[in-house]
Amino acid sequence: LKFLQNWRLAGCPPLPHSPAMHSAELPSGALCGREPDAVADFAGIRAVASDMDGTFLRPDHEAPAANLEAVRQVDELGLHFLFCTGRNRASAQARLRDAVNLSTRPGVFLNGAAVYGKSGSIIHERTVSVDVVVDMLGYAKAHSGKFSVVLCHGDAHFVSDLEERWALHLHKDYDDPEPSSLGGYDAAISTFRGASGGTEPPQKAPRRDEPHLLHFIGSREDLDAGRERLEALAGGRVKFVRALPTCLTLLHPLCSKADGLEAALKEFGSTLSEAIAFGDAENDVEMLQGVKIGVAMGNAMPTVKECARWHCAANSAEPPGVAQVLADLLSFVNARGETQGGQS
Repeated sequence: LKFLQNWRLAGCPPLPHSPAMHSAELPSGALCGREPDAVADFAGIRAVASDMDGTFLRPDHEAPAANLEAVRQVDELGLHFLFCTGRNRASAQARLRDAVNLSTRPGVFLNGAAVYGKSGSIIHERTVSVDVVVDMLGYAKAHSGKFSVVLCHGDAHFVSDLEERWALHLHKDYDDPEPSSLGGYDAAISTFRGASGGTEPPQKAPRRDEPHLLHFIGSREDLDAGRERLEALAGGRVKFVRALPTCLTLLHPLCSKADGLEAALKEFGSTLSEAIAFGDAENDVEMLQGVKIGVAMGNAMPTVKECARWHCAANSAEPPGVAQVLADLLSFVNARGETQGGQS
């Protein structure tokens, strides 16, 4: 197989697999089922969906060569590979550099709040209402120093005060776009309320667009301690997901990676029942439960492993867990001698 040959030519160790992996009748050697004697059925799989941080990327947030080669092979066989990430598209592209072009590849970004199609334009989106934004900015202001609120709209990020301790955390540590300042909490709250703070009548004052999502950034301990109070303040107007220890994300109640992936797959005439997906965090759960084969990484949060039917090796493994499973998928497709589903 080309994927295995290229992996070995690159001087990498052989991919671990069972002798049975070349048979379309037998389970994947890289997948471990939650139930005893579970068999992974690759039949009918037409699409691969992968989270990025903690899943496709190594712990240092770099894309391993084995995973990038797997994407190339998936594309070559006429299957569809989609990234489903909490990052925006610009941030995701920065991690992949020139290896994968996201401008023409359908993908799910901002945890499903912004979905791009083949044209490179947004085909599906969900936003957080301005009243929630105002309440959350007010909470952060009242707990000054503990949190920063990052508002994301497409590839643009905004914070109330660039001097706050956590304001640049996602930019510096995860290569998210550098945020713009909203001029302080009072100015930000006023803008989202539509009050200009001047002589202009409030009803004519400018209002900012609703953001696709809102991140509460802080220490693990402060976010753990504050989550219940934040959820009470939100009152069901948004959903909360934890993608990183230092990041609590607020989304539209209907927003999820599964919701976004379903919209993206329509670009190929495909469905969730024809997809395999990989993830490691709370924001991946709906996606892992919604697809035909949902795979939790070996390094996944315990709650995610409990929800996923399948597990694989960690993102730090050599080769990484995603590459191991995709090697088995590629073997299965090659053994069948056809593109899954008969379409490309």
